[in-house]
Order: sequence, then C-alpha cells, then structure tokens
Amino acid sequence: MGTLVTISADEYRAFAKGLALLAPTRALWKLSDADLPGTMAVADLDLAENVRALAWVPQNDLLGDGRLAAFVTHGGINSIYEAAYHGVPVAGIPIFGDQPDNVAKAVSFFGVFFSALS
Repeated sequence: MGTLVTISADEYRAFAKGLALLAPTRALWKLSDADLPGTMAVADLDLAENVRALAWVPQNDLLGDGRLAAFVTHGGINSIYEAAYHGVPVAGIPIFGDQPDNVAKAVSFFGVFFSALS
C-alpha cells in the first residue's frame, strides 16, 4: 500500500483472503514483515498457494512485463502513471489525499482505452 499508508492487521488478513479467492489466478504481493503492524509477520497471514509475497518488487518492470492482468493499488500517482504507461488495468483502493481522484481518473482512462479497443 505504499510508504505512507498504514492499515490494520485485520485489513491485511482481509486482503490475504481476498487474494486467495482469485485462485487459480496467481497474485504477487509486495509485502514484508516490516510493512505489517506490530509484531505481525507475513507468515501469520497464512497466504494461499496462489499468492506470493515479496519484500520488494520492481514495480515498473513488472507492469511492463506483459503478463499482468491487473494492478491493485491505493492510487498513488506514480503507480497510476506507470500502470497507464504500460496499459495495465487498475483495481484501485484509495485511502486518502489525491488517491480517490487518481483512481477515478484511471477508471475513466481505462474505460475509454478499452472502449477504443473494442
């Protein structure tokens, strides 16, 4: 969720459960023990087999790989720009600040982008 967003242990558990529901689709999650609240560890999330957590992900490289079906983001402007540049659809979960506007613009852009392709 970026460097400025803090969410609760229960919210991390809910994300883990949600990603598990995507199976058999695989999910890559930029997540480390340092991202989690208190003494919680990634192992405590009991991630499903379709979910892989990595402490660091070269986001722009991953978005440009061509195999990504969608990108889940809080809607930070760099993430939105990188996803738009690579044409990767965004599933936005805005938390605060400019994120709601950024996600709304991404939704508008991709709606127009995919309409043009059909």
